[in-house]
Amino acid sequence: MIKSGSPEEAPDSKPGTIRRRIIIIKRALQMKYVLLVFMAVLFTVTLVSLDLYYIMGKIYSEQLGNENLHAVILGSARLLAIHLPIYFAVVIVAAIFISHKFAGPIFRLEKVAEAMSKGDLTVKAVLRDGDELFDTAEHINLMIELLRQKLMKEKHLSDRIALRLEEISGKLENRSLSPESAAAQIQDILIEVRHIASDFKV
Repeated sequence: MIKSGSPEEAPDSKPGTIRRRIIIIKRALQMKYVLLVFMAVLFTVTLVSLDLYYIMGKIYSEQLGNENLHAVILGSARLLAIHLPIYFAVVIVAAIFISHKFAGPIFRLEKVAEAMSKGDLTVKAVLRDGDELFDTAEHINLMIELLRQKLMKEKHLSDRIALRLEEISGKLENRSLSPESAAAQIQDILIEVRHIASDFKV
């Protein structure tokens, strides 16, 4: 059954896979895809039909004569008028289901990107078996994991720097550390600070 709206996803029998219950996920994208497929099929059918009628006209005019040719072409046109809507309906339904292979993954990747923009690095792009953009999802997952690891590394470094600054501050208050020694230690800390975010190009 074809539904539209927010996609509902249910876990499949295999772990890590999903099953979508809604076919029309991104209406604008899928309708554009369906329209392109429909226009391509319509153009092809029109060319083939015109060529076929031309060939049939030449053959039948030679064998049947011009009097019977009109009746044959008229009967063929009636049959074609009956069959064409059925063919186009099949094409439209097939295009909707095929476009779902693209729209579903795009929707999932958009949701992952939206979560990342809000600072959530625990998300993961999970696609359905047979979906397009599977390699893209894997690259995005790898990027999220590497980014998470680097940020965790920087967080540990910043926590360690904050702890050392607190120790230096406490020693200065207790006068157990001279200003010169404190300045030297702060210089060492500054060197570590410069390494924060050094893996990123901004």
